[in-house]
Amino acid sequence: MSKELKKLIILCGGTGGHFFPGLSVARLFTKNGGEACLITGKHKVSYKEKYSKLYEIEIFEVNSGPISKNPFKMTMFFFKFVSGFFQSIKIYLKEKPDAILAMGSYTSIPAGAAAILMRIPLFLHDGNSVVGKANLLLSRWSKLLMTAFPPVNKEIGLSKAFVSGMPLRPELVDSSISGKKEALELFNSTFNKTFVFEGTTILVFGGSLGAKSINSVVPEAITVCTNKEGLQIIHLTGSENFKQTLELYENANVKSLVLEKFDNMALLYLVSDLVICRSGGSTVAELEFFNKQAILIPFPHASDNHQFYNALYYAKKGKADVVEDKNCTPLLIASKIREQLKILENLQVSQTRRKNPAETVLKKIREFI
Repeated sequence: MSKELKKLIILCGGTGGHFFPGLSVARLFTKNGGEACLITGKHKVSYKEKYSKLYEIEIFEVNSGPISKNPFKMTMFFFKFVSGFFQSIKIYLKEKPDAILAMGSYTSIPAGAAAILMRIPLFLHDGNSVVGKANLLLSRWSKLLMTAFPPVNKEIGLSKAFVSGMPLRPELVDSSISGKKEALELFNSTFNKTFVFEGTTILVFGGSLGAKSINSVVPEAITVCTNKEGLQIIHLTGSENFKQTLELYENANVKSLVLEKFDNMALLYLVSDLVICRSGGSTVAELEFFNKQAILIPFPHASDNHQFYNALYYAKKGKADVVEDKNCTPLLIASKIREQLKILENLQVSQTRRKNPAETVLKKIREFI
């Protein structure tokens, strides 16, 4: 008989792309009566201060460092690994988890190794099409490796693998807005706009800090579009380039709303028909969840070029065009917008949304524990 899953520790250090999916799993697990806590890296102190209070989930910090070919950095990795390893053992002895879920990144290596030594069932999740080095290393001893998308690595033969999807924030999944018409009414009242249902709304964003190429090229692409009638643009610039992007839209002669950021992304996805953005794991998973057509411009410096492979996965489903950052010009983006508008004219868009993949992750842990 399977061991009952009452307490789960999630290793979700590294970037927000690792932390927030892990937090989403923890929130769903605790909502359904389980007990969860998180382990993150020392550099994520701001996450601990904000989210441990907000969701009443304890967040521990352990030492960790990146693996490097540089001898000095490898020495630092070793010392941080040993420190984080023993810190993790102390946490496990205190918390007595039934299972450990690691969300990837080098910050999961010390805590993952401690789980292996203590024979605590270890599960892995990778949020990109390219499974990261930390997960590949730990997968030798894991119960199950789960992935957001079908992995392109040949090395995943080291462990059983299962495509679970990417855990999403409950705010996205549980939105009470029923469809585009209701979303537009709320959008117009919120921002004092006159966007219309019959128009084609394009949502543009490049991440929390924004993407310089997207912020500069897309407004110019809209400007040179030969047929702008009916276009409505929502552009999230991030914390940089807001004023410059706003000025570019003043010359575009199109309905637009330019914001630095907006927290209710479910509303923006439901309003939009086409999305232009980067292709991080969470972003592609959100596009898939909301069934959106997209023009994806992968971040060129992502490790192992994983954003390109994420974008390729979505493109193969017939849902996106992929434009590499080095080729991102106003004329090319304008042509891709025209192509996508033709697709949208003949597309029967379903408003059906899937369940949160976080549920699948927890189900598989219970199955294999």
